[in-house]
Amino acid sequence: MAYKKTLWKDRVVEKPNTYRSVENPDGTITLYPITGQVIEKGTPVSAANLNKIENGIVELNEQLDNITPYKTEFINVILIGCDNTGVNDCTSILQEYIDNGYSLFFPEGKYKCNLIMKPQIAASTIIPVAIIVTSFPSDKTTPFPNLNS
Repeated sequence: MAYKKTLWKDRVVEKPNTYRSVENPDGTITLYPITGQVIEKGTPVSAANLNKIENGIVELNEQLDNITPYKTEFINVILIGCDNTGVNDCTSILQEYIDNGYSLFFPEGKYKCNLIMKPQIAASTIIPVAIIVTSFPSDKTTPFPNLNS
């Protein structure tokens, strides 16, 4: 369940910080607020509102715990058994490495691949992929292009 944001509002009164003092029989003074008219009721600070925040934090932490951490080193797909001639299907090899958080480097070529799912997402969100790599840097000093931008 997605977190639904609460629009918090301050309580606004006609006479803020205004009080009437009453002397008590024991010599103490009791202050009673004289706020005047309430201009804005404000959002109540209640157990329901505070628990909603707490539950949202717990839900977000659970989601963060289930994210596959991506590794910073690129794995050359040829070295893990992919065919860059476009003849043999690479789907299962690529899926295994994606599920384990690896970043993949595709040397120039054609790669046959049916479907690849992003790690840690529902099976209903399958993303079809066709990979044809024509020219990427072959040396390790040139940064790999960001395909997500």
